[in-house]
Amino acid sequence: MLTDPTSPDDVGAALSEAAATATDLLLVYYAGHGLVDDRGRLHLALAQTHPHRPRWTALPFDLLREEIAHSAATTRVLVLDCCFSGRAIETMTDDQGVIGGQLEVAGTYTLTSTSDNAPSYAPTGDRYTAFTGAVLRALDHADPLTLDQLYVVVDRDLAARNLPRPRRRVTNTAGNLALSRGPCKLFFGTKSTLRPSSCANSSRRSHISHSELLLSDAET
Repeated sequence: MLTDPTSPDDVGAALSEAAATATDLLLVYYAGHGLVDDRGRLHLALAQTHPHRPRWTALPFDLLREEIAHSAATTRVLVLDCCFSGRAIETMTDDQGVIGGQLEVAGTYTLTSTSDNAPSYAPTGDRYTAFTGAVLRALDHADPLTLDQLYVVVDRDLAARNLPRPRRRVTNTAGNLALSRGPCKLFFGTKSTLRPSSCANSSRRSHISHSELLLSDAET
């Protein structure tokens, strides 16, 4: 797990290692701020990201996509909890070229906290964002949930509270994968300053306060 990585190099080194060594499951979970550049491309903010210079100070989602595509893992799972994360669905759906083909051949599951043009939400005073909180509640279940079942439970949770709805994209049988075998607790660092909803006001901020990336090459 990476807490507050400062540069794309920090993320790249950890992601490359995880992608290269994973043979069964590659899981990437990002919680932080999503930024969009002047060409509409999604970038994932890091600790020293400047909101006005995402191309030079944040992690381009396209690079993350390439690393996931090149992994030999049987199943790749990408979860994005950030503003505008739905743009990842569009990018992963682009089946042009070698990368798109690699993503189609292996089972790939993409789950995002919101649509391509909407911010995520973090209730004031809560430890987690609305999306990550819903994921944790869903996983704290007596029986294991497949990824497709997890999506349904999280979607219902957020919809019942009139919060942004998640999005998903599935290839092959990745949706049948169960990430847990009963009640579990996931910890994404110790800080509680995640506020993706502030992306809408990022022009007022000189730097991004907090981001977290969980990488896993655990066997199922």
